[in-house]
Amino acid sequence: MNLTGGVSVRGTEYEVEVVERGAAQGADQPSRPASGTRQESGTASGGIPAWLPVYPRWAPQNVSVRQSGPEYFISFNFTSRDDARSILSWYQDRLRQAGFSVSMDVAGTNGALRSNTRDNNRAVKIEVSAAGGQNVVLMEIREQR
Repeated sequence: MNLTGGVSVRGTEYEVEVVERGAAQGADQPSRPASGTRQESGTASGGIPAWLPVYPRWAPQNVSVRQSGPEYFISFNFTSRDDARSILSWYQDRLRQAGFSVSMDVAGTNGALRSNTRDNNRAVKIEVSAAGGQNVVLMEIREQR
């Protein structure tokens, strides 16, 4: 992926598999935690909440999950050939349908969207910026549990 305007950037991805011995699921069946979050709390694979709309053809990268008290913070990025307005408008429609208040701003090839639920227990921030022939979409999610 080229994000630096001419200098190629390469990343290394690691996957960790946790095997729980002697558990009810069997001694040889792997258990994959969702990046430190509890599966029963509504998170999808990698810690991304199941309630977050999935953009067509997305491939989340650099998923980071952290907890501070009752709040979980999830961030990740993905790339798309779609323009900033199309990506943000897609999210604006779906988040509004899910009961979020949404504000969106697009200037040229870049844009941002901020949204939260009425009770402020969930918030989504999306920033889109052009990089070469595609757009980088940075997602930041806050969820109080």
